[in-house]
Amino acid sequence: MPYINQTQYMDIGSSLYQISESTTASSLEEEYINFSQSNSSDHYRFTSPSGLNKIDRVIISVSKPKIIDRTLNKHAIYTVQGMDAKGNFEIERRYKDFTALRSVLIQHWPGCFIPQLPSKQILGNLDPDFIEERRAILDFFLKRTSGLSPIYNSEEFQQFIRNPNDFYRLASEMKRRSFKDIADIYQNEFLDYYIDQDSHDNEQVIDNSYRAFKACLELFGQFEEVCKRNQECYERKMRESERLFRELGEINLKYAKCFGVREIRFQNLSKPVNPYKGLLDWIKLEILDLNAMIEAILRSYEYEKFLERAVEKLHNEKSSMQSFQQNKKSFISFISMKSKEKKMFHMENSILYSETDVNSLTIIRKILVSKQSKNDIPLFKNQKAKKYELSLCKFFSSCIKDHLQLEDFLKSILQSLN
Repeated sequence: MPYINQTQYMDIGSSLYQISESTTASSLEEEYINFSQSNSSDHYRFTSPSGLNKIDRVIISVSKPKIIDRTLNKHAIYTVQGMDAKGNFEIERRYKDFTALRSVLIQHWPGCFIPQLPSKQILGNLDPDFIEERRAILDFFLKRTSGLSPIYNSEEFQQFIRNPNDFYRLASEMKRRSFKDIADIYQNEFLDYYIDQDSHDNEQVIDNSYRAFKACLELFGQFEEVCKRNQECYERKMRESERLFRELGEINLKYAKCFGVREIRFQNLSKPVNPYKGLLDWIKLEILDLNAMIEAILRSYEYEKFLERAVEKLHNEKSSMQSFQQNKKSFISFISMKSKEKKMFHMENSILYSETDVNSLTIIRKILVSKQSKNDIPLFKNQKAKKYELSLCKFFSSCIKDHLQLEDFLKSILQSLN
């Protein structure tokens, strides 16, 4: 496991990437379409001999955002609707319900890839454009998560899409899973990974990928700023070009009237799609995805630490019990008011619980290492490569289309002059 700065490690779950207000819903939905076309669902395919992970076609979407204006409480709500093997569902949720769902999923499914959500915005969060942009991100989040079959079938996800009650409250009341609960579920859902024996090589794959992803994240952040500047420059250039040709048209009318030159009608310059906007949307979604994968790896590292501490605790408890049996009283045993039998019973129970934790954490850690190295990371890389090529093709095609439109516009003016 590589060295991890503790502050950075603790913040990774909460430092969700902020989607800026320049993100448009339509372009984000196009990104989802591109994502779907690149066979990205393979990234979330889990293996289960029991077949419990298999789900029929799921249709899910987030739509109809609206503002609820109450005294001292004005907020946006979104309609979650869809259909699966159980039937249709439709329910209204607030943004905090989505974040509550993600928090529960992270706790119940440690080390699994859970798509990230942008951080909550305080100012301008009720602006119609921002709400529509947020809706597109939430739609993207649910479509991605619904591809994780064990998670989609989980109680928490089904409660989110079907229970009409306040999900934020429901989530806060959900029982936290113990290590044993998680180990039992993981053995059932991810049994193939538990029997995998190639542990050391698997850990190397994860460690190397973690370092590579962190390096990419830094580079992507820099590239995002470049895309923002190019987007702004393009918009400024288009505004100035529109003004230029508009005033040229006015000058031509004056020349026609005063000097008798041929009158040229300058058609309005059609406003093409900003190609840099699409590139910016792509890199933002890539940053969200990279953060989510890094977060999953860090959770796996966290469980390695849990295991180390549990093993140390068990060792200390067994040593204390051995000393107690040999009547080598420690300070703690000296001040204890319990009888020797009660003390022994307490120690035995504590050791039993610790052994259960060690066994459970061993199972969880083994499954996570195997699953991430053999399935999640390779498929994540494959999906990223496909999406990268698709996004570049889209960007360059947009650039060509933009230049062709400008060329046609200028040719029409030249024809008027000849």
